[in-house]
Amino acid sequence: MLLLVFTTVSSFTIQPISTIKNQRISTTTNLSALPPPKPYDTTYKSKPPTFNKQTSLWEPSAETEPQPYGPWGSFLRGGPAPFLVRTLNANDYDQAVFKYMAQTSCSRIEAQGNMDAFFNNGADWAYQKSEEARLVCFNVHII
Repeated sequence: MLLLVFTTVSSFTIQPISTIKNQRISTTTNLSALPPPKPYDTTYKSKPPTFNKQTSLWEPSAETEPQPYGPWGSFLRGGPAPFLVRTLNANDYDQAVFKYMAQTSCSRIEAQGNMDAFFNNGADWAYQKSEEARLVCFNVHII
């Protein structure tokens, strides 16, 4: 039974794409959902993180907020997969958050929530974002 759980959980984890740049191995995460997702809070106008080509890393701007919640918050919001990614690969998690913030110009809490959902189940997250981009509204009728 335990083997079945690990097999199921590992099938939903993210597979990094490794590239070699300037004698340095960098791991990037492919977060593309076509079309690109739009931020939930459109009133957020802080300067987004920038990409430093010399270090191949995303760097937060002076206006970037501190982390709104820690790894246990990721565990409560997204389950064990985002918690493990955030605990074992904290730098990769932060780079994914900064990249999402830069692509969508959203707040850090929104980016962390999206990355927790992505690391929990990337396929469902991508589907949700594609439906949001298409502006498909589902009417829910409570009887």
